[in-house]
Amino acid sequence: MACVAPLTGGGILSGTLNYLDCQAQVIGSSGYQVLASPSSSVSIALTGVLTIFIGWYGIRMTMGILPSFGDVATAAFKIGFVLLLASSWSAYQVTAYNLILFAPAELVGDIGGAAGLPGSTGGLISRLQGVDDALVALTNFGTGRGDLDAVSNAIDSGVLVSQSFNDDFAFGWARAIYIASTLSALGLLRIVAGLLLALAPVFAGFLLFQATHSFFWGWARALAATALSAVSATIILGVALAVFEPLLADALAQRSIDVATLAAPFELFALAAAFAIMVFGAIFLSVKLCFAVAPQAIPRQMQPADLVRSDGPYSASPPIIAASKSLSSLREQEGADQTRTYAIARSLHLQDRMSSIRSESEVSRMIENLTTRAAEERRRGETEAGVVRLGQTYRRDLSRVSGASAKRNART
Repeated sequence: MACVAPLTGGGILSGTLNYLDCQAQVIGSSGYQVLASPSSSVSIALTGVLTIFIGWYGIRMTMGILPSFGDVATAAFKIGFVLLLASSWSAYQVTAYNLILFAPAELVGDIGGAAGLPGSTGGLISRLQGVDDALVALTNFGTGRGDLDAVSNAIDSGVLVSQSFNDDFAFGWARAIYIASTLSALGLLRIVAGLLLALAPVFAGFLLFQATHSFFWGWARALAATALSAVSATIILGVALAVFEPLLADALAQRSIDVATLAAPFELFALAAAFAIMVFGAIFLSVKLCFAVAPQAIPRQMQPADLVRSDGPYSASPPIIAASKSLSSLREQEGADQTRTYAIARSLHLQDRMSSIRSESEVSRMIENLTTRAAEERRRGETEAGVVRLGQTYRRDLSRVSGASAKRNART
């Protein structure tokens, strides 16, 4: 192992933090290089995925479906970006590795340096260890509660003698919460960031297909969340140093002149718990922020149903109907599955067309009935007025019966 493990005794906090930071860098760099090597299973799987992606375009072209220039440019960009992300360590180290592991410290230096926070411009781990050493020294000194002279000196200085917790309990839990919260927050962020960086060749292939985009963007958002959480957690630890260092220095100075520090145990316990909650709250808010907004989805291709209005009568002009049919034929050639929305809109459109056809037949029957009725009324009016029908203008309504035919019918 390239990292030095911490030993028991003094310097447990700084030793563990340095070890976790070293492990995160080793996991991120060595893990990536192993997975990106040509002989690894991940690299072989990625080669197969790229072959399928390119072959899909070739199959579509053999079927007569020619991709547009935008589709070709997008596919070429995806292939180049995936190869850069999954196989080039030199490029990946500059674009992602250094950005995630080292850029947060530079950002903290800019923000914390302007605010005057301790440890923001360097030496944060050593100053965190200094606070732990001061806690140990104050615990060894004790509060002086059993020393009458120290208590009387504290009373003379106006310090309240009552206690909320036992001194040993408060000192012990204050140090435990301080060390546990610091190690867990910074260690979690560093180790997770190193692991996600090592898994870049695995998640790079998910960018090729539309159905797997969410996995790639989830990985990218997780990396961003670790970087932003590292910035916020480090800033809060700098604020904690600004509170703990003068408080512990003052408590140790009072104990050195035999003055009881009766309120120090409870104050240190409360402050350690409060800053632990603030650190994890900042991490939670940073992760929430990074996962709050998803990348904009690529807009879907226009469907024939988009040409039919859904907020009014489903009446479409012949050009719109022709365009709808042409788009529908294109979609059928591409072999794309119809979505539920398209199916519903298409069904409503067909129902409207059937209702319009029924309406047209009803109108035709109504016009025919009105024409027949008007003709009958005209004939009736002319008969009542004594109009003589001449020539072929009018046709007989009754059949003509001659006298010879009547006699013939009587004989038979």
